[in-house]
Amino acid sequence: MKKTLALLLTLILALGLGVPAMAAPGFSIVAQPQDITINFGESFTLSVEAEVPAGGGATYQWRRVGGSWNFTIPGATGPALRLSYGDQAYPDAFPRNDSYAPASYECVITLVPGGERLTSDRAVVAVRTIILTQPRSLSIGARESFTLSIEAQAAPGWEIAYQWIKWGFGDIAGAKDPTLRLSNGDPAYPEAVISIGKATGYYDCRVTVYQKDESGNRINEASFTSLSASVDRKLNFWEFIQYAFGLATNGVFGILLFPIVFPALMLYLIFM
Repeated sequence: MKKTLALLLTLILALGLGVPAMAAPGFSIVAQPQDITINFGESFTLSVEAEVPAGGGATYQWRRVGGSWNFTIPGATGPALRLSYGDQAYPDAFPRNDSYAPASYECVITLVPGGERLTSDRAVVAVRTIILTQPRSLSIGARESFTLSIEAQAAPGWEIAYQWIKWGFGDIAGAKDPTLRLSNGDPAYPEAVISIGKATGYYDCRVTVYQKDESGNRINEASFTSLSASVDRKLNFWEFIQYAFGLATNGVFGILLFPIVFPALMLYLIFM
């Protein structure tokens, strides 16, 4: 029995099974990479510090990790990781709603000689949103002018461009400021849908951040679209006439509604 146990123990030791990994004396991570928050487009640096035995050395390899992102970062072989916008491992954005998935990074440190490895803590790099204030939905009078606004930020060295968009209309000519102002008669003013007696327009803003090269040309462009704002307006006199007439002439249904529609039309004429 004792011989059997001794043989089994010898086999376990030979295969390295069940033996916990022990750090080499004097080899440890003394400073871990720290979580940080940056502006979109801003460069950043993560660092790690290792202690090695006298006469020894270490190699470093940074990785991006988490979710579907698990890859070795080419060239990131020092105690500091430096990334700039455009680098493969830079944090990713989701332009439609200007949101970001924080990116995680770690460093694998290998003792030389010996080959023992230590992996640092994961550091999370969060990215602030470009759009600070979204446009807000509102209701207006039949011919009332209105204003929508947006607030955005960019990292130092980046510039911002704006383009307001109306659903079903496209880019609004000249609407290239953080504030959109529209008046009755403007092509992008909310149009009425007479069949339902409603006038609504949906608007959003495309925010583009970019840098310029030495010649003044745009480089490194990235665009983000705001949340949509709805603008509901009352029908004007003629639109209301068309809506009321449509109801009043809609067969039996119109006959039943006429006693309601006609007084409503009179009230509209008096008070609008």
